[in-house]
Amino acid sequence: MRPRAFLSLLILALAGCSLDYEEAMVRETMAESIPDLVLENMQHIIVQDGQIVARLEAGRAVQYEKRKEMLLDDVHFRELDDSGSVLTEVWADSAVWHTDTEDAEATGDIYVYSFKREAEVFAQTLTWKKKERVLSAGEDEQVVMRKEDGSELRGTGFTADFRRGEVRMKAARGVYVYGEESEGAGEATAPESGGGDVPLP
Repeated sequence: MRPRAFLSLLILALAGCSLDYEEAMVRETMAESIPDLVLENMQHIIVQDGQIVARLEAGRAVQYEKRKEMLLDDVHFRELDDSGSVLTEVWADSAVWHTDTEDAEATGDIYVYSFKREAEVFAQTLTWKKKERVLSAGEDEQVVMRKEDGSELRGTGFTADFRRGEVRMKAARGVYVYGEESEGAGEATAPESGGGDVPLP
């Protein structure tokens, strides 16, 4: 075979490999963007050690298996204790639930109520890390916390550590009602550059 003919065949072969690779990349991208499952009025039960620990409902759920994600709209989540009573209830306009870690990010109008602490949280964005048991908002996102004893705090840099039982907020302002052993209600503030810890609501 003459060198020029061999070179032409080699160029065509390489071009074919490049084309095949690009087509494979396109197929891969399309596969990630196409949902594996779409559900309306979804009801999902989370079971741990044979016991129901949570119930998740959504007006619409779109699952992407390859991305390990489920996109949810009109979300209602309930965490249950050993007896089946509701510990925490969450409503959100939308959320992304990571099926491999069970972490989640909620957006829109978000409302969280803790029956144990008799407290509620209002936010626009919240992120839940299951392994660390930490609930947090964006650094500049305003969050409002209220308790049935009259306490109300609002601020940015919200982080709730459920293992340590404490909340951190930056530039927090409001009224916090202390326990019976304390003097009662007090004004709660935190500097812009720092933060303050309060008992977990």
